[in-house]
Amino acid sequence: MSYGLLGLNQQFKREAKDGYRQVAGLQQAREIANDNMETAAKSRNVSSAGAGAGIGMSMAMAGGPIGMAAGAAIGGIGGYLVSSIFG
Repeated sequence: MSYGLLGLNQQFKREAKDGYRQVAGLQQAREIANDNMETAAKSRNVSSAGAGAGIGMSMAMAGGPIGMAAGAAIGGIGGYLVSSIFG
């Protein structure tokens, strides 16, 4: 009878270790997914800022070089803010 109890104890330990491994794997996958989402969000913000800068610069071309620089700055900031708010 004691052999049966020892075997059962070993089985419980084995199942517990397997459960810990599974939880650790799921946690690692979740952390990788979160990192990927953060990277995508940063990339989207930079892309939106660049697009906004291009639009602002093209709209301010009539103002000469200073107007283009101001338009690019304003458009870049606006693009970044819009991306942050709605992204």
